[in-house]
Amino acid sequence: MRDCRTYLPPWFAEFLRKHEPDGLSLRSLQQLSKLESLSLIMIKSFLSVAFATALMGSVAFAQTSTSSTTVAKQSNGVSETTTTTTESFGTVTDFTPGDSLVLKTEAAEPMHYKLGTTVTYVNAHGKVIEASKIKKDSKVRVHYLKEGNDMVVDKVIFTPDRH
Repeated sequence: MRDCRTYLPPWFAEFLRKHEPDGLSLRSLQQLSKLESLSLIMIKSFLSVAFATALMGSVAFAQTSTSSTTVAKQSNGVSETTTTTTESFGTVTDFTPGDSLVLKTEAAEPMHYKLGTTVTYVNAHGKVIEASKIKKDSKVRVHYLKEGNDMVVDKVIFTPDRH
């Protein structure tokens, strides 16, 4: 017969010494087996929940949407320019009211935005709020226009819990 040894946590070994002075009985081994099974189930459950939470967080972390309006030159000579409005969601890493905003999004690098002269700050319900409500680590959605190489923000939506 092979030598069957198993590691016992110190607290369980102490419990056995107090309650099983003659050594391990069959009943003690069965209890140990049940305890190990329950421990494995608990660890697997915890890891499953942790990985699912991490996956959901990474998928929902940042979203960008774009809407465009393109109007060509009309027959009467009147031309209209193309307007592209883009919306992005992320976490504020740097904010200077009246100047700039930096968002951590899905992109590898943080996104840098310039604030327009008429930026509107609103909460998730559309109510106008003070710029001072926007702080580092705030979750926000920004509306911006692409002007040359700059992304100029015209609206910042403060979204405390979700977007």
